[in-house]
Amino acid sequence: MTDRPGGAPPPAGRRPAGRLRRRGWREYTVRELLDSGSLEIGDGYRARNSELTNSGLPFARAGNVRNRFQFDGADCFPTENLDRVRNKASMPGDVVFTSKGTVGRFAFVREHTPRFIYSPQLCFWRALNHELIDPRFLFYWMSGREFFDQYKVVAGQTDMAEYVSLRDQRDMRATLPPVSEQRAIARVLGALDDRIELNRRMSETLEAMARALFQSWFVDFDPVRARMDGRDTGLPKEIADLFPDRLVDSRLGRIPEGWTISTLGDHLDAARGLSYKGSALSENGIAMHNLNSIHEGAVTNTADSSTTTVPARSATSRVPETSSWPIPNRDTTDGSLVTRRLCQGVTAAVSSLIICIGFEQGNHSIPSTCVICSILPPCMTP
Repeated sequence: MTDRPGGAPPPAGRRPAGRLRRRGWREYTVRELLDSGSLEIGDGYRARNSELTNSGLPFARAGNVRNRFQFDGADCFPTENLDRVRNKASMPGDVVFTSKGTVGRFAFVREHTPRFIYSPQLCFWRALNHELIDPRFLFYWMSGREFFDQYKVVAGQTDMAEYVSLRDQRDMRATLPPVSEQRAIARVLGALDDRIELNRRMSETLEAMARALFQSWFVDFDPVRARMDGRDTGLPKEIADLFPDRLVDSRLGRIPEGWTISTLGDHLDAARGLSYKGSALSENGIAMHNLNSIHEGAVTNTADSSTTTVPARSATSRVPETSSWPIPNRDTTDGSLVTRRLCQGVTAAVSSLIICIGFEQGNHSIPSTCVICSILPPCMTP
């Protein structure tokens, strides 16, 4: 279901009047923008499972949208059946909004974004009159407060999962500056987003290189095999000399000479976090970190307000206000934690796996839903 055929130009001479706000900004109803041909809103194609295959255009669902598009493992829609979806295929400049189930994710369809098919979990806003609406500014407006306040009001009106219907979206309002200001705003914010996207791609490339290096060194043992064959390892001498020149038999197969097989338990101590009740929490004391504090392996300094702190008297362990890693105190028997100052960044050790949780500042407690794994590599043993 859509409000205008995809890509249709706005009727000549039609421009919504809107309501004048300060400095040329005008408030429009979305229906005004739709009726004038300046904007198109649509939802996704209701595909049957039998229509989806392993090849074709990605069939995008809410899980594929998170500020950008991730189509790994997505179902596909056959290209030979595109006439069925009509305008429910993506176009550059579309703003994607997850409107069902997981509501409130956004992404902007760029020129280089692979073409895909919208599922019913998604809606798209498509600017048709670029002299009134800049597509990228539309993305930033939808990511902002005015749109958030409107869709949040209607998203929870059902007893089931959150849902923002096309009718709800048509009843919204949008405050737009002159298109010249829209483009200026989009240019500044877009430059920042483009830089973030470039950094993300660089990080992906570096991660792929790191994985390939790990596979070569510690799975395939390429440096060891090169030394066995008398070939150049391609590594600096100080690194190449760390690898032996012989493979020996083990219960797991052939491994470099001098390397041993052991369990993680031989190298780390695992401790559960603090068990607590909501009644034991307060606004003062040691910061309580729960699962909401951990994002993609990093620990943030913010937590849910209902579980932010625990009184100091209730804490069974604490992390001092220094940037350090928690390491078991091998000189005591009471299980308390002490800290040893380590350098910032990644500490590499060929023979040790280091799994740590670090905090930038303040005192913190860890709930029982988290596990602290602390390893003391041989080079750091007191």
